[in-house]
Amino acid sequence: MADGLESHDDCVMSDQEWKKLQLRSHTDGYREGFAIGKENALQSGFDAGYATALKVSQFYAKLRGRLAVNTFTSSNHGPLCVNKEPLSSNAGPLSSEKDSLTIDKKSEDIPSDNDILVSSERKVLNYIKNNFSLTLSAELNVEEWIGAAGENLVIEKINNSFKSKH
Repeated sequence: MADGLESHDDCVMSDQEWKKLQLRSHTDGYREGFAIGKENALQSGFDAGYATALKVSQFYAKLRGRLAVNTFTSSNHGPLCVNKEPLSSNAGPLSSEKDSLTIDKKSEDIPSDNDILVSSERKVLNYIKNNFSLTLSAELNVEEWIGAAGENLVIEKINNSFKSKH
């Protein structure tokens, strides 16, 4: 009888161990699946966010490029000028006060169109960073992101300045 009792105890012990093993396997499988799912979601979110930010940055880079070309072609003296005064080719470093490069204080206080574009781009990218979701990003194009960030008037102003110069 002792043998029958031992085999019954072994079965009970085996069932308990089997249930523990099942629970542990289920928990480990859940954790692994969760980690893989989280990694995949993070990766797809990163990819979509990166693509959106890249498109916005390319848009602003094109605007800054157009602005640089317009500034260059509209200047009277060419690219090596400050305040429409040609740079002296014989001015050495820290030569005389007369030859030194001076910048009008008033023009330093007024942000250039390029500074305005850089600031606008930062605001839009920051807005995207704080408000990005996979569903929203798929629905919005670059101009809509800019509008959602409240920077559409800046872009409109820059585009209008291109039109008025041509």
